[in-house]
Amino acid sequence: MSGILNNKERILDFILTKEGRRQLAEDGSIQAEFAVFSDGGTFYQADAISGSADAGSRIYFEATSLPQDQISFEADDSGKLLPYPGSNIVVKSGKVISGTISGSSQLRFITGSEFASLSEKLLISSIDNFKNLLSIGSTDFFRDDDEFSLSQTTANFNLTNNSPIKKDGIKKINLNNIDTFFQDKKLSRIPNFKHLPPINKKTSQNPFGSPLGNYPKLGQGDILNFNQIKDELRGKEEIIIEFAETSLENNLMSQFFEQQENELLKLDVLHFGEFIDENDEFPTKNIYFIGKVFVNDFGAKSFVKLFTLIFEWKNGVIKQRIRQKFNISW
Repeated sequence: MSGILNNKERILDFILTKEGRRQLAEDGSIQAEFAVFSDGGTFYQADAISGSADAGSRIYFEATSLPQDQISFEADDSGKLLPYPGSNIVVKSGKVISGTISGSSQLRFITGSEFASLSEKLLISSIDNFKNLLSIGSTDFFRDDDEFSLSQTTANFNLTNNSPIKKDGIKKINLNNIDTFFQDKKLSRIPNFKHLPPINKKTSQNPFGSPLGNYPKLGQGDILNFNQIKDELRGKEEIIIEFAETSLENNLMSQFFEQQENELLKLDVLHFGEFIDENDEFPTKNIYFIGKVFVNDFGAKSFVKLFTLIFEWKNGVIKQRIRQKFNISW
């Protein structure tokens, strides 16, 4: 975004970043949801009378894409990371690449301990990009500081023969036997996957319309309240991370990755919805399912949940609760 300011008009240019153009050209899935205002492309000159010098006579360059324009990582349908422009580490299809294409040097895929080290630096570059945006914000004068800190920065789950899957539980299953998107109760609250049997045209006598026929709902039943979520997680190992210091707005962004041997994948995150539990100290619950999408032999997609993530808060205080749940082993 760039602007030419004077006393009579304000002209702003909005452009799509390279990633935005890629999404628009590939499948038209781009959606503008958030806006950030930055003063990284200008400078401030003090004025003894008005406080700042008039910017109307300055010349500004046309807006252009910058590496820090992309904050979150993008992945293909299999979860493999797409090239990330905000880092000096080259990534292609989830693999880290080193070397040059000029002279006698050749590109090579990084493996082993070197891969673990570089992949960690790659993920940190997302935070660096956010800082380099130089976003404009307001100072909260009612807070002593603007720090963000967690009660703990690492968490480990214990994987045993009896946890998280019981010894007598199903540890292997054919993808063709897993409920697809339209049968999965984890997606039942999303409008695209609701059970919508056809009805006759609505009339004044019948404002809801009459069923066109008997169309039973196939698959699992809907999750209607938070108690059903708690019942499914009962006995599962949980880790509670408290936000010791945070802003009043609690604007948070989370990304989840899986590091396989010499490959970095991005997990899928499904926002299931918000629930209220009046019997809990932190009554408001925002629930997310984290997992992977698989395609069976018939071309149908299924979501396999690995973790349940719950953001809980009360009166501006948030704690992040992570419960582990494996649906399938592979």
